[in-house]
Amino acid sequence: MEIEKEIAPRRIIAADYDEWYDGRLCRGPGNVLLYLDQWPIISLGTVTENGVALTAGKGYSTTLQVLIQDADGILRRRAGGGDISVLEAHAAAGFPYSRGWSAGDQNIRVPYRAGYEVDQVPRDLQIACAELGRLIFRQVARSGTAGRTRSRGSTTFAEALPERTRAIIHRHSPLNRPRMRAAAV
Repeated sequence: MEIEKEIAPRRIIAADYDEWYDGRLCRGPGNVLLYLDQWPIISLGTVTENGVALTAGKGYSTTLQVLIQDADGILRRRAGGGDISVLEAHAAAGFPYSRGWSAGDQNIRVPYRAGYEVDQVPRDLQIACAELGRLIFRQVARSGTAGRTRSRGSTTFAEALPERTRAIIHRHSPLNRPRMRAAAV
């Protein structure tokens, strides 16, 4: 899909992923935010940090160690379960209710399903796909002609996407999103 080339490494259509992330690259106060390469999150398997399974979910249960922000594809590391001493230490350091991700390379494993099921692709992306399809069809029909002259004027063909379509693609792009996987797996 041409749009996916523009927003790589993000994919639009839902798929299953099993990825390793670098804890040293996490963001936010206290390094609590882990940005996944794909979003929105549909389901999340067992997240592990340094080989230890973490409890993940939505809401503010005191037992959750990872809070899922599914629409944004963000995992927020929290103190939970037996992390009370860590919670107290972070609160004293000015990061209440947080416990940062452990620094390391490829030390966080995240199995998950993300993207949009085929019948749930956002309307704006459907419109961008249709616009791109029209542009490609017109280019093929013109077979390399840059314009035409007729008795009442001339027509110059557009060779680029309209600005509104570029804006849609940009909204779904990970360009302004921190990259959490420096090392290749």
